[in-house]
Amino acid sequence: MLNWGDRVEFSFWEAGCLIWVCSQDIHPAFCAAWNLVDAEGRIIGTDRETLGHLIDDRRGAIALPLYQDDGYLTRVVLGELNQREAEDWTARCQGYLHLPTGELVVSGIIDGDEPLALLNPDRPPPEDLLQGVITVAPGLYEVTLYAYPPGDLSTGWGQIENFNGSGIFPPTPGISPENPWDYFHRTRPGETVPSWLALEYAPTEADRQAHSAAFYQEMDQGVRYGDFVVQLRPVPADTPLPPVPPLDGDLCFPWEFRKPDRCPLGLRIPPA
Repeated sequence: MLNWGDRVEFSFWEAGCLIWVCSQDIHPAFCAAWNLVDAEGRIIGTDRETLGHLIDDRRGAIALPLYQDDGYLTRVVLGELNQREAEDWTARCQGYLHLPTGELVVSGIIDGDEPLALLNPDRPPPEDLLQGVITVAPGLYEVTLYAYPPGDLSTGWGQIENFNGSGIFPPTPGISPENPWDYFHRTRPGETVPSWLALEYAPTEADRQAHSAAFYQEMDQGVRYGDFVVQLRPVPADTPLPPVPPLDGDLCFPWEFRKPDRCPLGLRIPPA
């Protein structure tokens, strides 16, 4: 069980263009409604009425779209964000979940038959993880999902780096695209450029080569960068809840995008 201030990190080696969380008590119904099958077991669509009930009336699930199906590294936090987590996010979504059993499922695939691995901060997660479950005290939680570069799959970072108009993610109103190399030096003068940023965005081959050794040394040492943070904060059971935001055609919540005041450094996660 997670206690206040605990963090647990895990990677999905594959995902389905989604990151989603739900209460384990509705997990089977959520997966069955999303992947409605016929008598022969073929997926024939979704049971939108049931999904709407589970998402809106029950406040049991939050699903968010991703632009591709890469795996990703996620951190679950019970409590407040640290400075890096709070400063560096480029997309987020906030909602509320009822967790009557205290069990939160985190997944990127919709598969009710895939085993749920129990995730615990005291031991490493399984390497072939596709779905995990985290235990907390039962109750109502404010749940906020955040996305971070360099592996941000929400399009948030892609909107910022669309500095020459050639990117595939048109920026949201209020986001001014900028070359990440210039963004970093404008907002962090005198600081050391993260190797991941320098290797991709440095203006010359000499600059990129100068940082490549540090980048590959990090990789060899097992350093990784977090892609998502799921923040849980308990709230009183009688808290008035705002309406669920308008969902897209796939019943996914909308991302809120932003360009941080200072160029993100990334959630650098050292080897265990």
